[in-house]
Amino acid sequence: MAGPKATVRIDNQYTSTFSITSGVRQGDAPSSILFDLVLEGILQKINITGPIGTKSIQILAYANDVAIVRRNKNALKDTLVNIESEARKRGLQINENKTKLMEVMRAASNSDHCIVENMNLSV
Repeated sequence: MAGPKATVRIDNQYTSTFSITSGVRQGDAPSSILFDLVLEGILQKINITGPIGTKSIQILAYANDVAIVRRNKNALKDTLVNIESEARKRGLQINENKTKLMEVMRAASNSDHCIVENMNLSV
């Protein structure tokens, strides 16, 4: 029995068939389990222990969606920088186009974006 093979389509042209020798297919059960394990390792490095009502940081993660709650924008930036750094060490990167910030405050905010490292994120 031969191993899995694939081709790539570029502008309606197909490459030659090649063998797939490592990894798991996106959407297969092992891929989501592996991603969850990697994400768990990243979040453990952020130190999010303690009672939920008294923590200055709360991180909610489901599948590949992560919500970070911090008390101010600078603390949020620091957390995002730490997560991005840990993700990079594991071969992952944050998709800037899919990353959004939501600022909740009593007074109106004049900013419509926030710069974190080299990412320009919408608010």
